[in-house]
Amino acid sequence: CHKANPLPVKLDSSYKKLYVGKITANHTNDGFCETSGRNISDRNSEYSELTGMYWIWKNFQSPVKGLIHYRRYFLKRKQYLGLTKVISGKGINRLLRSYDCIVPEKLIFNYSVKKHYEKYHLLSDWKLLGEVIEARCPQYGHDFIDIGEQYWMYPYNMIIAKQKVFDAYCEWLFPILDDLYGIIDVSDRDAYQKRAIGFLSERLMALWLIHNNVSLVERPVMQIE
Repeated sequence: CHKANPLPVKLDSSYKKLYVGKITANHTNDGFCETSGRNISDRNSEYSELTGMYWIWKNFQSPVKGLIHYRRYFLKRKQYLGLTKVISGKGINRLLRSYDCIVPEKLIFNYSVKKHYEKYHLLSDWKLLGEVIEARCPQYGHDFIDIGEQYWMYPYNMIIAKQKVFDAYCEWLFPILDDLYGIIDVSDRDAYQKRAIGFLSERLMALWLIHNNVSLVERPVMQIE
């Protein structure tokens, strides 16, 4: 969450509330605050929810770790009388007996992921990402080209995973984002386009999962707003 409003859906005790961004600790007596512990909270305007993912990676130990948003929730696939239900901790554990992680259902486009990024963001950032990957982890280079040409992605930077999988993904992801943070100039951009690193990372999740052949299950996502 990045505001003090209560969550609009009821969650069981498996879920923990984490406040990110500029919200002060005075509002967080019912949850964690990312300004505690090891954090990159000062980058929230560029990283979006990823500053929360970083905090979870560095400060929280649990057999299952993950990230959802105050306005987006993983759902059970089953419906009851036309109503959808947020997946419970028990349901998560059941899925993770068979899979390494839970991700959103694919977001499918009428054109490539690279074209989609170019349409809504800056293609120059995509090219910089390719250069960083080539320099830092060249073994991902061919797969990066492939994910740019495919017509789908796993959106929202949402994932629930076994701890070793979640931590391994973060260990790979954040050094790449750190490199991008040092070379992407967002000083003249509006607040939306300043979040380039958050947008690029959405495309990186599929890259890491595919390259490492991670077993996964997709679940639909409910968006409140």
